[in-house]
Amino acid sequence: MEKHTPGPWTLKQESVDPEWHIITAARGRIMANIHIEPGNAMDGANARLIVAAPDLLAALKALANTIEPIYRDTHQDQRDAHAVALAAIAKAGGA
Repeated sequence: MEKHTPGPWTLKQESVDPEWHIITAARGRIMANIHIEPGNAMDGANARLIVAAPDLLAALKALANTIEPIYRDTHQDQRDAHAVALAAIAKAGGA
């Protein structure tokens, strides 16, 4: 299993070009360079989603672990939701 750089990740505007931002992790490690066009709400939302990735993965793992014992004796839709959560965790390399 590959390990990702742990959070928290933060979004900073540290470029000479105001449209370029960086996402950093602990000790200033640069995770990504992000172009955010002024007035483009989607660019900003995408950047925030990337910043939230470590937290989202941790929350999804906790949720999957919590519901696994419960769903075994319940409906198919809950089993399906658990399978989707596990697939997303695996896709993120956090299995």
